[in-house]
Amino acid sequence: MKTTRTLTFSDLASTARLAHKYGMYAILGEALTRLGPFLPTSLDLWDANDALRRAPAPPYVFATRHAVEAVILLRALGPGDARAATMLPTALYLAAQLSPAKLLGGVQRADGTLERLAGAANAGSELDAAVRWVALKSALVAES
Repeated sequence: MKTTRTLTFSDLASTARLAHKYGMYAILGEALTRLGPFLPTSLDLWDANDALRRAPAPPYVFATRHAVEAVILLRALGPGDARAATMLPTALYLAAQLSPAKLLGGVQRADGTLERLAGAANAGSELDAAVRWVALKSALVAES
């Protein structure tokens, strides 16, 4: 994917959604590769990419608010996509950092679409997951 401007998470997510929908697996792979530094698959990679996530203008803008969209995207790719499956735990971890209002109420994508965990195809299981995250976050705060 050649571009003359900085790619945002939204650019990469929409590219991944379209590539998955139309079976363009090379493009999907490239989008996931570019998302890799923000959703690392190990603690070593997490530590190695810390400066990138904290940079004022990273090459691919990603903020914690994108975590809900990332979770929905990676789950949509399904268990058949090994790379997405390995990135999902990081997306879940980042989603747990969100406020309950954003986690349960949703966040807007760049195109204005509201991404809600409870609005996905498996609304019941997604809402259950969101409730578990809020409970986990509360438990972690209580422990610290």
